[in-house]
Amino acid sequence: MKTIVYLLLIFGLNSVVLAQNNFVTVNKPIICGPIDTILKGLADKDIDEKPVWIGRRDDQRTEFLVFLNFKTSAFTIIEAGKEIGCILGIGYKSNFLSPPPDVSIKSKISSSLHN
Repeated sequence: MKTIVYLLLIFGLNSVVLAQNNFVTVNKPIICGPIDTILKGLADKDIDEKPVWIGRRDDQRTEFLVFLNFKTSAFTIIEAGKEIGCILGIGYKSNFLSPPPDVSIKSKISSSLHN
């Protein structure tokens, strides 16, 4: 019995270590379309999501954006190019880990996407 417990511990610990050190590529279907259409859809009164975060990749070819509905906590994460955007994820429960800065980024999004 001790041998079985010992083997389970060894294999169990090894699998935890392997799980922490192995990364896999996952092919996940995503929806892409004209970025202007996506942005208009998120601004629609039924969805009413506002941009709260934007980040640009090092190669500056695309940007990542997070939109949030402050009333419902619904959110959308987008990767956007100059003409095409892809919805990477959506959800319905979100919380800020720290308070957002009191900075309007609306003008930065529209200008940075079309530069």
